[in-house]
Amino acid sequence: MPITLIYITALILVIGAFPLPYDYYMLLRIIVTGVFIWAAVIVNEKNNALLTWVCVGVVLLFNPFIKVHLSSIVWGVIDILTAIFLISIREQLKSTKPT
Repeated sequence: MPITLIYITALILVIGAFPLPYDYYMLLRIIVTGVFIWAAVIVNEKNNALLTWVCVGVVLLFNPFIKVHLSSIVWGVIDILTAIFLISIREQLKSTKPT
């Protein structure tokens, strides 16, 4: 996964911790869901079961189809923690080139 995508997604998450229009949060959900599906696939290929399940949990939490209703303060904390988590696993998300 490109490192730029990881940093942009983390930035989008941090911005999401602030009060913004509803459309921003829908876009955030779509982006985060897509990035973490990709992340789950990458870490699963590297046989990291725990990290795979954490990524799947993030996908379920942020998915745009079945909304999880939490207060804006709780979502702000989740957004920040998810951004930190994404940055912290960036090394594991480096795709290996096929040989």
